[in-house]
Amino acid sequence: MVPDRRRVARMRRVAVRALEAYPLVDRELRFIADEENATFGVAARAPDGRDRFLLRVHRPVRHGRDVDSSAAVGSELGWLTALRAETDLLVPVPFRTTR
Repeated sequence: MVPDRRRVARMRRVAVRALEAYPLVDRELRFIADEENATFGVAARAPDGRDRFLLRVHRPVRHGRDVDSSAAVGSELGWLTALRAETDLLVPVPFRTTR
């Protein structure tokens, strides 16, 4: 599937703005995919030493019109945290905003 350039440009602007909520320096954003959500690779320096991240721009109605997007994303982050803690799977560590 070929991504819509205008949508990707709009999602990039959203991603750049979202990165302002993270304690990262020397940020570089790279588009990866625009499928269920827009996904970007981020190279940056974090206070804990990490330097590579994945940023997903969530589609507001992805889980349905009557679903609270904040609760849905929070649930996904909780699930990632539980998978990492309770299994041997290699799961990314969620990186929370400072806001």
